[in-house]
Amino acid sequence: HAGVDGLSGDGVGRPVWVSFHERLARELEALRDLMADLAAAHKKALLVRFEDDEVGGVNEKEIAQMATDLTVRLQKAEHAIKGLWSSKEDNAESEDGLVRQNMQKTFAAQLQEMSIRFRVDQ
Repeated sequence: HAGVDGLSGDGVGRPVWVSFHERLARELEALRDLMADLAAAHKKALLVRFEDDEVGGVNEKEIAQMATDLTVRLQKAEHAIKGLWSSKEDNAESEDGLVRQNMQKTFAAQLQEMSIRFRVDQ
């Protein structure tokens, strides 16, 4: 984990928040993809079919599971964003602290927008 100076233990001298930023950016992109998949499944479900358990070729249980999985991942991302500023010993006035604080606000805003869009689509 982070040392006293906020650097990672990988010997490269790279701040911990850089790796965090990369991981969270990938997770938010994956969430966007999941939301698109879920929207496509909803559209497909609107097609009229005459099978018993499927609507438009998409099983209602599959759609519900996709929505549940997306909800869990949104919550995990929220906790990860909150964890970015987990140490009370961090100095918000330092350059590193300000960068992390700005990054946290940016990711939080993106996640909030995604959460709102998800709720509206449901």
